[in-house]
Amino acid sequence: MEEQKEPMEFKYSLRRYRLKPNHYKITCSTHAHAPVGFVWFELNNKKICLHNIFVEKQYRRFQIGDKKYHIGSTLLSIMENFAKSHNIHLIEGKFYPSIEGARDFYEKNGYVVPNATRTWANYDETWTLYKDLHQTISPKTTFTNEMSK
Repeated sequence: MEEQKEPMEFKYSLRRYRLKPNHYKITCSTHAHAPVGFVWFELNNKKICLHNIFVEKQYRRFQIGDKKYHIGSTLLSIMENFAKSHNIHLIEGKFYPSIEGARDFYEKNGYVVPNATRTWANYDETWTLYKDLHQTISPKTTFTNEMSK
């Protein structure tokens, strides 16, 4: 990717999966509509189940000049605001600890990762994570992008 000096704008959009009831995907794309990341989650009666979050490698810890873009954190923040708007205050999920920086990323964003919650999925070790939104006073990241349903 070539070096850029001007700030970049990202658009975040919320979509409901048609084939899976209560499943949602928030995507992040550039002004040129190129996808750079997403978070996929399921809305249950009393909690959000975080299924997957992904940001393209070149956009992780993305910075232009002094401006830092926290795309992964923003995706989580939008999901958390969605949960609160549906009166849900618990988010749970699993992640692979073999993914470099995954645990630090979740903990930096206020998620708890107890060591005792290791499970095995498809012969790979996974760890459980959760976040109680009652304990969150305000979103970590503010955003001005419009979300479309």
